[in-house]
Amino acid sequence: MGNFAFEMTTTKKILLSLLIIVLICVGVYGYSVWQLSRLNTSYRFMETKGNLIASFTCNEENSVVQPTGNTVYLDLGSRHSFISNDDALKLRELGYPVEFHNTLLITTDWVGRYRLFTKIARLDVTFINPQLPDSTFVIHDVDLIVLPDGSPNILGMDLLSNFVIERLLPENVVNFYKQVPPGYTTVSRLKIYDMGNTGTTGRAAISLVVNDEDPHDYYLTTGRSMSQHELVQPYNNVHTATSRVDKDPKTGLYTQRRCRVNFGDRLRYSNVVYADTIHTDKYSINPLRFFDQDFVLDMPGRRLLVHKTRE
Repeated sequence: MGNFAFEMTTTKKILLSLLIIVLICVGVYGYSVWQLSRLNTSYRFMETKGNLIASFTCNEENSVVQPTGNTVYLDLGSRHSFISNDDALKLRELGYPVEFHNTLLITTDWVGRYRLFTKIARLDVTFINPQLPDSTFVIHDVDLIVLPDGSPNILGMDLLSNFVIERLLPENVVNFYKQVPPGYTTVSRLKIYDMGNTGTTGRAAISLVVNDEDPHDYYLTTGRSMSQHELVQPYNNVHTATSRVDKDPKTGLYTQRRCRVNFGDRLRYSNVVYADTIHTDKYSINPLRFFDQDFVLDMPGRRLLVHKTRE
């Protein structure tokens, strides 16, 4: 009888311990969701005169260099914007108002992997217009998720979704506007998913017809993992290719050359990579490499435009 009572007590202790662990996990997740819902809800724009807000030089890895010499990455595939801890400290040492806040966020990093983040830096993000050096465009009170020292600085969709983004191919520059510049015509709609709790929220996608199959939504991503690719499909789609597929000697990935792709009322040929090892969505498009002409991503207006004359 005594042994039975001991066993019942032990069982109760185990169940109680499991219940406490479950409650802690639920509490941590709930707190993280609450913190995520408050992230970047209070930033404010300061408008400046003139249409052009900022202009950047773009390199092969999709990083852009501001006139100040700072390098950041424009990543349409990242839901959030990030700053490395050492760069945030450098800005504060230079006299910029930078506030650090402890937090607990379970969300995706810039390559889509779920991670735990514990620190946020609140600061003003300033864009310098090279055509008007005395004019700046400021976004006040931006919350940037802090990454370890040496990590890349990322401009993600929480900020990029507010702009009209122009890519000038010959000049190899990326411009930010608040309105679409003249000379462009709409060719396709964009799907912009609002910021939310899980999944593909805070992302942009475009409908493409690849290999004459049914239309499929391809998520826009300009992260470094996509810097050398135009389109990506999952590896098990390789059997749908309508032309020869070879293993690329540089990347080792199976690639279909000059695949027929329809978007809106336009057609072009593109390389398609079949892989499950790239840190990106299963269906992805890198607009900086896919489009071979000047184009505009009108994020607020949810549309893709190309230039009428500069083919």
